[in-house]
Amino acid sequence: MGKMDYLQEKPIAVLGGGATARGHAACAALAGREVRLYELPDFFEGLGCIKENREIRLSGIQESLYGFKREGLAKIDVVTSDMEEAVKGAGIIVVSFPAVGYKAFLEKLIPRLEDGMVVHFTTANFGSLIMRKMMRESGC
Repeated sequence: MGKMDYLQEKPIAVLGGGATARGHAACAALAGREVRLYELPDFFEGLGCIKENREIRLSGIQESLYGFKREGLAKIDVVTSDMEEAVKGAGIIVVSFPAVGYKAFLEKLIPRLEDGMVVHFTTANFGSLIMRKMMRESGC
């Protein structure tokens, strides 16, 4: 694998609005990264006060085996239902939604992918294989 230092300066886009997506977004923001949180338009209202305040509080007993713990009030740079706004220029895209949502999310994501982006699926169920199949079908 080639050097990936270029990712250090690029924003992180987190796709999804559930608990896992919110946790990923908050953790990255508390680490000092620029974070963009995206939710599908049909579910955007479910983000509640996060969409207005652009804040997520991370707290609890989430300590790793190695003693790592991150908590606090995370400031999210962008909270949007516009996929273009979320992913344009991002370095890492965290795909954090259930497999049942793959088609709806990936149809919006695939045309907006740029060279050098890293797409990370947090769920199992062969997300990367489904994405590659959809990319081939769309001519990518």
